Amino acid sequence: METFYQQDPSFLLAFLQVMGETDEMRPGEDIVDRISEHQTRWKSFIEEQKNHCKKSIQLFRKYDTKNKLKSFWIRLQLGESYPSKKTLTLLNEYATRAEESGNLEDAFHMFSFMALLYPRNYVLYLKVCELCEQLHGIEAAVQLYEMTARLFEEPNVLFLTAECEARCGHWEQAKTYVTQALKIFEQHPPSTPQELEFKANLEQLLELVEKACA
Repeated sequence: METFYQQDPSFLLAFLQVMGETDEMRPGEDIVDRISEHQTRWKSFIEEQKNHCKKSIQLFRKYDTKNKLKSFWIRLQLGESYPSKKTLTLLNEYATRAEESGNLEDAFHMFSFMALLYPRNYVLYLKVCELCEQLHGIEAAVQLYEMTARLFEEPNVLFLTAECEARCGHWEQAKTYVTQALKIFEQHPPSTPQELEFKANLEQLLELVEKACA
């Protein structure tokens, strides 16, 4: 027998959110009312994500003129398969084709969908950030960079986030991210010419940011 939250995941999400906010609740506030309030927002979010996924799949089908992804869509619908490297290559090919054709809105939706499919691939998140900046400006992009930096403590992610913060004039935030990236190199010293060059770029950015903070 299905429980209510299995039929409506927005209830479970709202319930978990409220459980994490119990210290913030006002005296006499009804927990059921608070869950109901959050559930409305989660329903809206889930519906938005469903629509986003539908749109993204339609876009991939538009660029997949030879229908190479047909079996993948079937497996995905059945929940039977984690996307393979071959599938990732095809998805990336079509999303890149959209970008190179100047269809940045299409590319943004397609790369965003790929990030959902491959949540551990930070390169996809950075691509979404880059496209967001081209479409909506740096102030919109910096929020995505910050989210990506929270998810992935990778030097490249932290560097690009710091760089974006600096371009926004957010010098203190930029200093925090570039310092965090340099600490990683303290724990794992650079061992290749590329890593040494990258560390030098971080140090150069830190010097620039510290001057702006002074």
